[in-house]
Amino acid sequence: MKIKIIFSIWFCGQVILSDRDLLNQPGITPNITSSRYFADWSADKILSDVSQEADLCQCCAAIITTGYISIDLMHKYEVSRVVALGRRDNGGAQFENITLTVNDAETVTLTFKNDTFLVSEFLPYRLIRTVTISGRNTRADAMTICNVKVFGLPYSCVPGNNEDGCPYQCGQCRDGNTTCNNDDGHCPKGCAAGYKGYLCNTGEFTLT
Repeated sequence: MKIKIIFSIWFCGQVILSDRDLLNQPGITPNITSSRYFADWSADKILSDVSQEADLCQCCAAIITTGYISIDLMHKYEVSRVVALGRRDNGGAQFENITLTVNDAETVTLTFKNDTFLVSEFLPYRLIRTVTISGRNTRADAMTICNVKVFGLPYSCVPGNNEDGCPYQCGQCRDGNTTCNNDDGHCPKGCAAGYKGYLCNTGEFTLT
């Protein structure tokens, strides 16, 4: 009888990894831009993480609708979820009809949203460089965002990536890593014997 054993670390169906808020990590300097905003309620206020009481703290971004806030991480990172917080002091009118787009083109599904909070989760982790939050309000003339968090792995090189400066080497590609994808670490010709997975870094062996 042959038994395959695959070694990896899982918890509740997910790989255990050390997620961080990528917008508040040493060495990561996101470029934040937006369409027109009110007074000094500019897009960079989404990093304040002070309060959702917008009028009291004056620490939220208020974008004239229809408008957007775009976050460029400057490199691709493995992202597990994006969270955005709206203001709590106006009944949710400035947090309506919000869409989330990643990598400049892909609209993603919101896992949860109410009047002051939204989250989009990615399983498996998604390679993301840009996050754009767009709003089209019908009850208010602004989209107000008080804080955004992008959770993921705080290095721009995923396991298996071999681009310059990456602290990780390619997985075990069938061709000796000569065609390992520099963008996402994928082995396009498959894995070497004894390895599997998208990155060819999950080992398996057979007992007889």
